[in-house]
Amino acid sequence: MHVAHSQPSKLRYTLGILTVTMATLASSSALAYGPEARSNEQPSGASDERSVTFTLAAPPHAEGEDGPVLATVVCDGQIVASAELTLSGNARVTVPLDEHIPGPCRVDADVPVRDASTHEVTMTVREDGDPIERTRQYTGDSDPSRRVSTSEFNVAGRAEPVDLAVDITLGRLAADEVGTALRVMTFNIWQGGTLDPTHGAGMGEQNLDELVEFVRREDPDVLFVVETYGAGQRIEDGLNRDRDDGREFTGVQITREPGQDPDRDNLWMFTWLPVEEIYDRISGGGVSSFHFGGARLGLPDGGHVHAFSAWLHHQDSARAHANRAAVEETLDLCRYHSPEEIVATDERNRTRMAMTVLEDRLDTYTGNDGAPVIIGGDFNTLSHLDWNEQSADAFGHGGLVLDWPVTRMFADAGFTDTYRWAYPDAGRYPGSTMDPARGELFAPGRIDYILTRGDDVRVLDSATRTERLPGQQGSALDDRFAFYSDHAAVMTDLVIRGGGPGTESDRYRERVPLADEPVNPDATWPDEPEGIRVPAGELTAVASTEDEFREAGNAVDGDIRSYWHSSTSPVEELPHQITVDMQRVRHLSALRYQPRFNSAPGTILRATLQASRDGSDYTDVAEVDWDRTRLPKDVDLDGVSARYLRLTIERGSGGDLSSAAQLIPYETRSTGPPAEVPGPPSDEPGPPEVPGAPPFTDSQDVVVTTQTFHSDCARGYTEAGTWHPSSLLGHDGSYTRYSNVPDSTATWTPEIPRDGEYDVFVWWPDHPTATNSATYTVDGAGPAEDVTTDPADGMGEWQLLGRWPFEAGTSGDVTLTVGSGYHRTDAVRFRPVQHDPRP
Repeated sequence: MHVAHSQPSKLRYTLGILTVTMATLASSSALAYGPEARSNEQPSGASDERSVTFTLAAPPHAEGEDGPVLATVVCDGQIVASAELTLSGNARVTVPLDEHIPGPCRVDADVPVRDASTHEVTMTVREDGDPIERTRQYTGDSDPSRRVSTSEFNVAGRAEPVDLAVDITLGRLAADEVGTALRVMTFNIWQGGTLDPTHGAGMGEQNLDELVEFVRREDPDVLFVVETYGAGQRIEDGLNRDRDDGREFTGVQITREPGQDPDRDNLWMFTWLPVEEIYDRISGGGVSSFHFGGARLGLPDGGHVHAFSAWLHHQDSARAHANRAAVEETLDLCRYHSPEEIVATDERNRTRMAMTVLEDRLDTYTGNDGAPVIIGGDFNTLSHLDWNEQSADAFGHGGLVLDWPVTRMFADAGFTDTYRWAYPDAGRYPGSTMDPARGELFAPGRIDYILTRGDDVRVLDSATRTERLPGQQGSALDDRFAFYSDHAAVMTDLVIRGGGPGTESDRYRERVPLADEPVNPDATWPDEPEGIRVPAGELTAVASTEDEFREAGNAVDGDIRSYWHSSTSPVEELPHQITVDMQRVRHLSALRYQPRFNSAPGTILRATLQASRDGSDYTDVAEVDWDRTRLPKDVDLDGVSARYLRLTIERGSGGDLSSAAQLIPYETRSTGPPAEVPGPPSDEPGPPEVPGAPPFTDSQDVVVTTQTFHSDCARGYTEAGTWHPSSLLGHDGSYTRYSNVPDSTATWTPEIPRDGEYDVFVWWPDHPTATNSATYTVDGAGPAEDVTTDPADGMGEWQLLGRWPFEAGTSGDVTLTVGSGYHRTDAVRFRPVQHDPRP
């Protein structure tokens, strides 16, 4: 073992491995008090019966220790299996089990007491080979019990028997040769800690003050900060304020590009450890000091660690793609992105950046000297450890298995994801770091990491922080933003092996242990409320404020992927109102509010629900306080009869914002045949009139966008070659695509309802960087025909390509082939031509 300090190692280290295999444990029921402990000498006497097998082995060339060690499996407060073992030689003890195992369970290990020694104990619980619980603890003279326990895990309620194994490693160290205990934090503080300037309501300075106090209270030994943006000195001053332990923190500005503005200092690091060297700024390979850099930090025993702060590019959004797919799978909607397309979001920027860091920067900075490496930062991507087979069926994952390449690259390079090491079950411990200030998405969004590498690094515990300090809660600021940032803070406790007392140090023992609370991985989407859903075709809506393309009608159109949003330019102060017209008086049972699933800002948190029979006189029927999650929220309306329902929103997530993906009324019984309800008028300009053609109407047209699905869930829009998402909005407010790679193609395939002639229109997003020659190939019922247009002639409006025959179904299409310059895609509209039937 490499020991990173200058003095000769006096390490006395005894290793042993204790493996506990609990074979085929079944689902829940009561179980009598477990069998008495058995020693190594006892024969198991077990064969095919249900059992727990305790296996003890010492690795080769390791100094043995006689023991004894008592290993115990405790379920629902009852000992279900135990065995007394020694740490010399090989031993195997099998203890029979009853048919059923209650839960929850834990594993205890009582290790021997040795004067002036510390034991390093690591236990990993596995289910069918997958780790589900892990702990590492040091037991010293201050811990006379010498008992180490895992957190609780569940084996009850399983439909099928499962195989469990518990791996325990035990090492004995001299008490003064354990190492240095460090608490590390990484924190993207969002716009320098001053919030979103548009929606911060002038509370940015207050938020930064509270954030600095939060960091000071958490008191990390090494702090990595992203989006520092001018706050570095205030954070350093806060860490040093009222300090009486003799430590003084130093702020290290990592981002220092030539000519950068003072408030563009993205990356910083803060530590009381001696800063022995600040690494030179290097640019190239898509990585500058804006993205990565660090310093060599000295340790009390004379060794050192290499510490780096990191930010990888946010384009394309890994989190948004995974979240959408998880929602679609959970609600049995058509899937837009394949798993391959989702993980390919890393390819645009992040894989290249990761390669530069791993293959160039780290070697240059560390010299491969074998010292521990710590990286903290915002990677803007998800982890392959969170989206594997083990967690696929957990709530929020949608059955997805996603092998994210960037985190895989770091793992293959020998790095440990410290949070996932401490919490190996991603279903129970998702560890989401986005967006605690305004609300998390449906799918877990863990994009902030503390990674470590090196033989001398030991991970102890980890945790996320997503709430303000207790004394800061309940304020107007907390009401608007529940946390200081749109990123959680991530903390990890480490021991860097070498000289020193490790966790026996006064500084470590005074700290509150790190721990996250588990969630229920078997949760489900809430059932619909009682009653009959009022069809979307019988609903209209109006609002006191709405954004362009996000009109009130989207909240009642039956599509969870569209939404109403209050105006964002300009932002209008709360309260906001949205009113649903059900076209006739109905006897109601409930109203369901479905927040938009793709973003948290505007989620309704507090509102008054009113009902009216005539649209003039309204009566309060409910006061609602809702959480910030993406799950639907229901209001009981039993006994209410009304035609109109109005929500007056008094508080929204992230500022003076309101939004709703769907507002769905439910009635207790049918109230007669549906009224004749005309469709809402469209403010959208239609295509130019074609001589001899009927007036333009939305209802007759087939519109294919980049998001269109056919009735069989086949995509209406496909690509070949290289295309990228654009921030430009299309005809309906959705995002568009672009490419400048020759011969790349985009194809729109309509689902034509009946044979006939159709006028074909295209919508080209308005942007000055566009080709002046775009060639479309229209392949209908006749021969394919190329049409070349100049997009400048019709940007931001429907542009007619011509008229062609199409057969019913999906046999026809329109393809754009990239030539020179930037080509952009949004939508193609197919309008049926109605000929005069007279001879």
